[in-house]
Amino acid sequence: RQGFYDIILDFQGLFKSGILVLASRGRRKIGFGNAREGATLFYTERAPAPAFHDHALQRHMALLKPLGITDAPVLFSPLFRKEDAENLEMLLENEQVNREQPVVCLHPCARWETKLWGLEKTARLCDMLYCETGCQVLLVGSSDEKTCLEHIAGLAGGHAKNMAGKTSLRELAALLSRAA
Repeated sequence: RQGFYDIILDFQGLFKSGILVLASRGRRKIGFGNAREGATLFYTERAPAPAFHDHALQRHMALLKPLGITDAPVLFSPLFRKEDAENLEMLLENEQVNREQPVVCLHPCARWETKLWGLEKTARLCDMLYCETGCQVLLVGSSDEKTCLEHIAGLAGGHAKNMAGKTSLRELAALLSRAA
C-alpha cells in the first residue's frame, strides 16, 4: 500500500486476489476477462482468457499480452532422465508388471483424513479397473504410506500392486508418463 506500481497483474482471478489488486496502488491493473467471483470489477484492463485446458504457464503468458509481450513458446524440461526410465523398467520387471497391459496408477493417500476416499472404496475401484478394463493397478506413494497401500492391495484381492516407496520422484514421473 505504501508503494505505487506501474502494473499489477492478477494471475489468480478470484475475489480475494481482486481485493489485493484494488488495495494496491497502481496505474494499470490487469486480470483475465473471465476471472471469477467478481474479480474483474477491480481491473482497469481485462486480458482475453486463454483456453482452460492449456498448461498453467501458457495461460499465465496470455496475461502478458496487454503489455505487448507476445507468446514465447513454453519449453518444458523433462521430468526424468533416461536412467530413471531404465531403473523403472527394472523395477516393473521385478514387480512382474506386464509391459503389454495398460497401467493405471492410483495415489489414494492424503495427509488429511477428510481427503481420503476410503480403503474399501479404493480397493473396489482397483478390482473394477482390473476386471473390467484389464489394466494393471499400481498403488503409488511414499514409504510412509506403505501400510495403508498394503491394506488396500489386500482388500483388492491381488488386483493391485503396492509400489509405496519403491520409486524415486523422477522414477515416479517416468511411471506416470506411461500410465494409461
